[in-house]
Amino acid sequence: LNRPPSCTVPPLMDRPANPPLNKGYHLIQRMLGPIVRGYSRVELHGVENLPVGGALLALNHSGSMWWDVLCLAAGVRDRQIQFIAHHWDGRVPIVHDVVRALGNHFLDERTESITSDNTVVRELASGALMAIFPEESYHTFWNRYDLFEFTPHVIRYAQLARVPIIPVAVIGVEEAAPTFFGVKRAGVPLHVPLHPPLIFPFKVQIEFGQPMDADTLVNGGRL
Repeated sequence: LNRPPSCTVPPLMDRPANPPLNKGYHLIQRMLGPIVRGYSRVELHGVENLPVGGALLALNHSGSMWWDVLCLAAGVRDRQIQFIAHHWDGRVPIVHDVVRALGNHFLDERTESITSDNTVVRELASGALMAIFPEESYHTFWNRYDLFEFTPHVIRYAQLARVPIIPVAVIGVEEAAPTFFGVKRAGVPLHVPLHPPLIFPFKVQIEFGQPMDADTLVNGGRL
């Protein structure tokens, strides 16, 4: 990762405490965490860049089967990561219920409707560590190294909550959990594989970049 300008992080005494783990999230982390870490040999780099208190992790969405989500949750063991799923996922009843039960959230359909009263903004401001996928879409194996257009949600959430953005690179999931052939409707981020789920024992590395300030990113022309 390139090292962009870091943001000013509040002193430790001024930061909100880390929220307690959701019971369902904690159970899955405890049951599946060791399996995921062992199978994919998950390695974390730059964990010292994770601040105490609220922060928004902005990461690439590679592979399928939410394996990148499981690797990140299994790797960061000492606190919960609240994931922001795409609003399209919320239209599937079972997915909606599971995502909510594990303490996660859904992307707002329109950025202009996001205010300081927004659930994601309030959670971030209260000290939650949250993860968002700015590209909004999975990568198939054939476009695994392409960069899709970023959604402005990441900037909006971080600005209103006044929390840093942490760039995160998840490397290896594009080969560990590939989608070779699948169906994708226009405007829908989900690729539906036309083959059985594939999880290969490729090594997964996760690198956390330095915290960045949303206003600095916008004014510096990086987004």
